[in-house]
Amino acid sequence: MATCTAAESGAKMTHNSSPDEGTASVLSTFKIYLNPSTGFIQIEFDAPTDDLYTFHLCNSLGVSVFKSQFANERGIIQLPQSIPSGLYVAAISVGEVPVKKTVLILNR
Repeated sequence: MATCTAAESGAKMTHNSSPDEGTASVLSTFKIYLNPSTGFIQIEFDAPTDDLYTFHLCNSLGVSVFKSQFANERGIIQLPQSIPSGLYVAAISVGEVPVKKTVLILNR
């Protein structure tokens, strides 16, 4: 399995990166609804550009267990049934700096 990345460049997701102005805007408005979730999560944030964004769901080992791409600032994501219950990090890649939130997935 692939490790979670900040962008397709393969940069590791760390908390050490400094967000630029656009990323800081996303960071302050990034919301995840239905947390805890039983399979559907809704994400919302202010998108500074019309670029393609990448959503990753990563387990506690930093392994990406789900990835999706979208081009708007709001969406509903249905997670696969194969994702077990647990604590995950949801990240949206904006340039090289990921914006992250913790999500709890419950048994379905």
